[in-house]
Amino acid sequence: MGATLSLVAWGVLVWVAIDSGRSARGGDSGKWGLLALASVGAVVCLFVCLLLMTMLLRRIGLLEERQPREPRQPRQPHRH
Repeated sequence: MGATLSLVAWGVLVWVAIDSGRSARGGDSGKWGLLALASVGAVVCLFVCLLLMTMLLRRIGLLEERQPREPRQPRQPHRH
């Protein structure tokens, strides 16, 4: 549910950013700030959506948890 909401919010913010960009280029300089905020918000929403989807896919077993690597043993110097 959260992933869906964040994806919808992402879409709305992208639409707002596009509309604000058109207005700003058309001469309404006050829209540049809204464009910046909507862009940052869209990035955050998409990140949250991807994070939640990853957690869901791990929970249902389609993705595996990353296993920590075993530490490498230091190489022994070559003796001639």
